[in-house]
Amino acid sequence: MRKAIVKSKFILSLSLVLCMAVAIVGTSVFASAKGKSNKASYAEGDDIAFGILDGHIINWTILSYDDSTKVALIVSRQTLASASITSYRQAIDSNYRSNGTKAGYVKWAESYWRGWLNKTFYEGSFTPEERAKIQKTTLSVENSKESLMNFYHDTTLDADYVKNQRKNSLNQNIYNSQVATSDYIFFLSTDEFTAHKDTIKYEQPIPYSWPLRTNSYDDPAFGLYVNEGTKLIEKRYYYTGTGIRPAMYIKLDKSDEEKKAEDEKNGQSGSNNSANNNGNNNGANNSANNNSNNGANNSNTNNNNANNNNSNNNTNSNTNNNANGNNNNANANGNNGTGNANANNGTNNNNGGNNANANSANGQNASQNAGQAARTATAKKPTKTKSYANNGTQIGSIMLPYDSSYDMGNGATAQVAIDLDYLNFTDKQYTVTYKSSDANVFTVDSSGNITGVGRGTATLDVRMKKSNGKIYSMSCRIDVT
Repeated sequence: MRKAIVKSKFILSLSLVLCMAVAIVGTSVFASAKGKSNKASYAEGDDIAFGILDGHIINWTILSYDDSTKVALIVSRQTLASASITSYRQAIDSNYRSNGTKAGYVKWAESYWRGWLNKTFYEGSFTPEERAKIQKTTLSVENSKESLMNFYHDTTLDADYVKNQRKNSLNQNIYNSQVATSDYIFFLSTDEFTAHKDTIKYEQPIPYSWPLRTNSYDDPAFGLYVNEGTKLIEKRYYYTGTGIRPAMYIKLDKSDEEKKAEDEKNGQSGSNNSANNNGNNNGANNSANNNSNNGANNSNTNNNNANNNNSNNNTNSNTNNNANGNNNNANANGNNGTGNANANNGTNNNNGGNNANANSANGQNASQNAGQAARTATAKKPTKTKSYANNGTQIGSIMLPYDSSYDMGNGATAQVAIDLDYLNFTDKQYTVTYKSSDANVFTVDSSGNITGVGRGTATLDVRMKKSNGKIYSMSCRIDVT
């Protein structure tokens, strides 16, 4: 019997331990799951639907995502080769054929595709709300040169090297002619493709080829294209290929900084409301105290004037009721934010004797609060005037480094402006030179004034040199019709 009791106690203790262990593990799992759900976010490889082209929703793949800024680099999930893209490529080819020329060397800054992406595609495929999410980004001269040099040293993705096991020489004219560009939508560079090639999806049964924005390092007549079949980078003539894969930076949500500022703003609003409510409560208390004093004074008056007791009591009762009613109206208006000063002033005019004095003080406090609120509401941060090269504070018809192309009529004029703030340009000593690639199409003077001369397309090259020797190079395609 004794052994049975000991055995029962052992089993009971073991069961209790097991129950506690299960409870602890269950709580930990629940807490872990809860923590993970709170951290749910976008990730590399996720797909999103954004924009419409030729009646079809465009799907994009996230290549990188910054969870702090909520900005993602995305590329089209599939190669785009619908009617709009095919017809535009045919129009480019027809233009060269009609002129009896070939594309030749095409820098990204001068590419027709760049103009189409940032004008036709940007404005036609995305709503204003969607466009507000697309972030304008800059490819610097240094980054362009770095991409070109990195591909020159590459031995794994260069289709020519993989095939022939040799590299051609690096063309210095190509390397030194790279310029800065700013785009909403663009093609990936060789560096970007190299970094994200394993995240990019290749889902179409027919392997397409699509262009990058990095030039070939050796031959100016060739651009670089991704072959989806081999996943290698090939050299092809510009404006060939079978489709395009646009890329962009897009803001998917409010950044942590914006959320923090919003929370602080809401918290400040809550504090202000509390302060107003306290003020109103104080006003109500003051009114109550003053009414009590009035009751005491009226009582004394009634004692001294026994014959008029009923009359005085009625008068006091009416006065107190009116005062309380007016104070309640003032407090209600104050809570709704519709002008404490006016409400209290109205109360002051209707009250007499001691109530008038008390409400007058309340009215002054309310007026001060209203005045302070008005000053806070109308206070604005001083706005900084942007600086533009050559034409003071006036923004020109062509804004660099933003504009990639500009259309103008024969005989028309346009002014070039360079955003110094965007270039972080604080040096007041600088020189700017302007050059037209074809004076038969347009001319440009030393102040950046352009005049259309004849129908055609030419390139505006701008070179900006600081006093310390640093140089900014920009360009814009000019179409004269």
